[in-house]
Amino acid sequence: MLKFFAWFIAILLFLITFSFVFIENIGSIFFSPKGIKQALDETNFYSQSKSIIKNNVLSLDDLNDQEIVEVSDILNRTIDEYDFQSETKKTIDDFFENLKTNTNTVLITYDLRAFKTIFLKNIKESDLPKDDIIKSIPDEWRVDLKKQLPGINVLSFYFRNHIYIFVAYFILWLLLFLFCILISKKYLNLFFITLLLCSLPLFGLYILFYLLRPSEVINFITAGLTGEVTREALSQGGSGLKTLVESLTIYVKNQLLSLLFWQSLIPMVVSIIGLVIIKFVKTDSRKIPLND
Repeated sequence: MLKFFAWFIAILLFLITFSFVFIENIGSIFFSPKGIKQALDETNFYSQSKSIIKNNVLSLDDLNDQEIVEVSDILNRTIDEYDFQSETKKTIDDFFENLKTNTNTVLITYDLRAFKTIFLKNIKESDLPKDDIIKSIPDEWRVDLKKQLPGINVLSFYFRNHIYIFVAYFILWLLLFLFCILISKKYLNLFFITLLLCSLPLFGLYILFYLLRPSEVINFITAGLTGEVTREALSQGGSGLKTLVESLTIYVKNQLLSLLFWQSLIPMVVSIIGLVIIKFVKTDSRKIPLND
């Protein structure tokens, strides 16, 4: 019976390890407050986003309508004064707090009241219809990611149950090791071979990400988008949006490479050392029967 359970757990671990590690890595980058904040800081996200908004969204000087040009100038000044970084980090914290308690939605809510206050201060000196313009700016921007990204359910479930999933995965490896020890020392071959086989697909994924160029990823993302304006903005070489996406893509690639390198190398080294030790250490001569 122990042999049956040992083989069952070994096969189960081989089948789930790749998915477990991949989701763990994606979750650590995109689905943790610390990971997201670090990504935004290291890619100079805040200053680049301000430039994108001003240059691509609010660049209305080619229009002849004087009021629109004046509104554009006021918005540009407001964006320069607005503390985009603090509000974004608060939004990230609120998002994950909501994620812990609310299982029905995956909401991102961005508070725009501070922005409106600065904008109102800047617009007071102009002759523009202030009330109408202020009403056109909402108090908050809200989007439910479940409606935009169906696969987000997997990551949100993983975030809420991360500790339990990690402990369960660790217990499977511990049980496999204990079962192998209880059967015979020679059966430790099964443990180390399983560890080696689980590490090889991760090493293959490391090589794939190493060879992948950021431009290829951006082209793939662009091809999957459904908005002509967004698709055109990303595809333009001189676009600030493309520069920002490329910075984020390079950051994610480097993070994944770092994680996958150690996640594949350490199990490979441990398994090879374990197999070598078992080969040279005197144990009982019973072979591992495949049909037990």
